[in-house]
Amino acid sequence: MNVVVGGRGTLLTDLLGTTLTAHGHAVTLGPAAREGLVAVVAAVGPDLVIADHLADADRDVAVFVRALREAGGGRSAVLVLTSDDLRSSVDAALAAGARAYLHRSHGVESLLRALRRVAAGEIVISAPRTPVDQDPAGAHARRLVSLLTEREIECLALLVEGVSTREMERRLGIATLTVRSHVQSMLSKLGVHSRLEAASLAVRHDLLVGRALPSRAG
Repeated sequence: MNVVVGGRGTLLTDLLGTTLTAHGHAVTLGPAAREGLVAVVAAVGPDLVIADHLADADRDVAVFVRALREAGGGRSAVLVLTSDDLRSSVDAALAAGARAYLHRSHGVESLLRALRRVAAGEIVISAPRTPVDQDPAGAHARRLVSLLTEREIECLALLVEGVSTREMERRLGIATLTVRSHVQSMLSKLGVHSRLEAASLAVRHDLLVGRALPSRAG
């Protein structure tokens, strides 16, 4: 994988660059500031950009992510590395097209796992969790997910994996029209308008933790 890491000079990004190279990835270390990093992404055209948005003078994460995606021609996945754990920032990054949002406190190993999941097409959020009793949005999401049927839960889990309708049909052993029916019903119950929104909601609030998920085999 061709990776650009934004944040040269910081211990974590330098260590990350060395670690990724050791794992066989082609790594370019870029500057932390948005303008310079955008130029590097435009020149390299990487598969993935790992960017610390709080190292940039412009702290609007949505603007930061959109600029990186545009520089990569929409083909470069963006992983936001940050010390900002605000839910509003997570939402803004995902809405702007980020594939992952990772808190710096989780370290290099967690970031490497996130990279593998992004490469597999998943959306990854790894940020300090707000306690349940202080998270009304999470409590509301859990109430909504309790309305889903088991089949709809399975569809939601596959959306988090980023699989296509055809792959969902194969994995669940049901017809395409049935898959679409389950997905539409699930979206309606969760009060979201797209598959990406549903997947983001599930990841953000750990809605699938402890649930049996569909097997890859079959």
